[in-house]
Amino acid sequence: MAKSEIKLSNLLALALIIIAILSILLFATSIYVISANRAAIAKPTTSQPLSKISVSAQGYASAIPKNAKILFFINATGSTQSDALSKLTFETSELNSTLGRYVGGNMSRIKTEYFSVQRIINYPYNSTPQNSTSKYVAQQQIDVSINNTAYIQPLIDNATKIENLQIDQISATLSNAQVGNMTKQAIFSAVENATGQARAIIGNATIENSNITLNQYYITPFEISPKLMSVSSTPSLSGPIFFNGTSTVSEQVNVVFYYR
Repeated sequence: MAKSEIKLSNLLALALIIIAILSILLFATSIYVISANRAAIAKPTTSQPLSKISVSAQGYASAIPKNAKILFFINATGSTQSDALSKLTFETSELNSTLGRYVGGNMSRIKTEYFSVQRIINYPYNSTPQNSTSKYVAQQQIDVSINNTAYIQPLIDNATKIENLQIDQISATLSNAQVGNMTKQAIFSAVENATGQARAIIGNATIENSNITLNQYYITPFEISPKLMSVSSTPSLSGPIFFNGTSTVSEQVNVVFYYR
């Protein structure tokens, strides 16, 4: 083969290689330009910054209590410490026996809040005459929780037959289930009130987000008339007890609204 033919062949091959390289570079450049254009098109425009407003509001939920608490006080005296304790033990046993029927046998609902044994001379509220043979006083305060306010009347009628027993307080209380449900209702109401206040200021602006903080929580209890809250050992209270009041759960919230 002649030298001129070899050189021509080599030049042709070199030209093909150069063309291939240029094609690859051209294709890569096209891809880059397309990608850059797409990125430029997809790039978001600067959005309007969010504004915020903070609002405080309260919400309430009320219901008739299903449970009740009764506070009993037993005051037993005796010529000796042992005698006073013996009387207190007997009367406490009678009370527990009576209460047991109204707590479904769940004695954990009966709790001792206070217990004391002392000489009468050191007891300023003693009403025993000076010439009495009683020299010691044994005292016990008992708290009982019942899950039905309908039990209060028969319980009181039976408990007040026990000697040296008095009733310090009777109150209706919300059950745990009631408190849970009413708390949710109160929070919902509070947030709804806060939203209404915010809308009055920001109008139809779009609320993008909110941050809720609970500030206060309070239960308003319902108690019976004070005239029935201190009853000494009597066969029965003067007339039936009716619980027709309500207890209220209140929630206060602070809500920060972010809007544009």
